[in-house]
Amino acid sequence: MRQYFSDRELGEQPRMDTEISPEVWRGIAWLIQKRNNKGVLGDLKQFEAEICAEIPELLEVPRELSGSWYEAWDITAFDQPPLHVIMDTIEFCWNALADRAPYNKRGREVQLEFEEDINRIFRRNLLAFNLTEQGNVERTLPEVVGSTLKYVAFQTGDDDLDELLEGACEKFLVPD
Repeated sequence: MRQYFSDRELGEQPRMDTEISPEVWRGIAWLIQKRNNKGVLGDLKQFEAEICAEIPELLEVPRELSGSWYEAWDITAFDQPPLHVIMDTIEFCWNALADRAPYNKRGREVQLEFEEDINRIFRRNLLAFNLTEQGNVERTLPEVVGSTLKYVAFQTGDDDLDELLEGACEKFLVPD
């Protein structure tokens, strides 16, 4: 994991933000486009057809067009989509990397590079998300909060209240 000077000097900062800024979206889009330009995501027309079929909301996002639909495919030209579309796009690309990795690189290596790049963007921008080894984007909590809520046991004397509080903690740890 590459660390910058500020990471080493200041240490890990709490990651609480859940809103993706336009700058972060552009950074994520460029990471995807960079792999697309290298041919890692395979045939451009096939990739575009699959991603738009699986994430139809991506078609609803305004973008700058030049030329035909396929000639214009450039994820960096898309305006910032909603959060769920961004996360779906990241997960789709993670899966696509293993399927389409060049013969000289194993798919898992390509996925690991992508994970590291995405997670570095999340970490550097204090975003409360993490791309897992399974290719899922998950919300994260500061370690202190997560470990406290995970092991808390309520004993208020009211079983119904204890159950409600435990359910609330579980929902907080794993939102729908």
